[in-house]
Amino acid sequence: MPRHVQVGVAERARKHNAEPLRTASIAADQSSNAKTRRRIRATLAVTCLLLSLVLIASAVEDKIHKVDPTTSVNPLTFNDVLKSAMEIRIEQSRNLFEICLLFLGALWGLVIAKRDEASIQLRDRPELIMLICSSLSLLLSLLWHEFYVDEVREYYIAGYRLCKTCIPDAFAPPLTYLYRFQATFLFTGIAQAILTLLSAHRIKDTAI
Repeated sequence: MPRHVQVGVAERARKHNAEPLRTASIAADQSSNAKTRRRIRATLAVTCLLLSLVLIASAVEDKIHKVDPTTSVNPLTFNDVLKSAMEIRIEQSRNLFEICLLFLGALWGLVIAKRDEASIQLRDRPELIMLICSSLSLLLSLLWHEFYVDEVREYYIAGYRLCKTCIPDAFAPPLTYLYRFQATFLFTGIAQAILTLLSAHRIKDTAI
């Protein structure tokens, strides 16, 4: 057999033998990447869960130790500046409420999206955990808005009883804490929703 023919046969044999090795290497890399993606998604789910638990515990503790408005209200002499400050804070809380509704609707819109559209899969455990955490945070933001509005009303009534020409301090600690928890729940829920989308559409292995 001519030498160049022998070389060609040997080359084809080498390529034929190397092909299974290359295929096995690619499969191993894909398996390793899939495991890494699963670990990342599990870490994100646990992070969202722990964040929700810590925040809920803090908010509930603050709500349990609610201060009686009749003993904590700091009535201030009524004037237009104080009245405007109170109205602005209430309007800010209402704006957060509306933003929260918007994000909550958008989040669950992805849950009920069609199969060929971007969606969140409820059968996927990490996605389900993060979805529950983000939804719960947003719902609690709505609830704390109601708590804030009710507390403002109680402070107005208490302030009126103490001084008919007075207005309650809009930035009294009990009111401020309720407002801050409303905002914190909202921003936490948005962050968790973003992590849910990243996990579902950027990190998750398409083969899962």
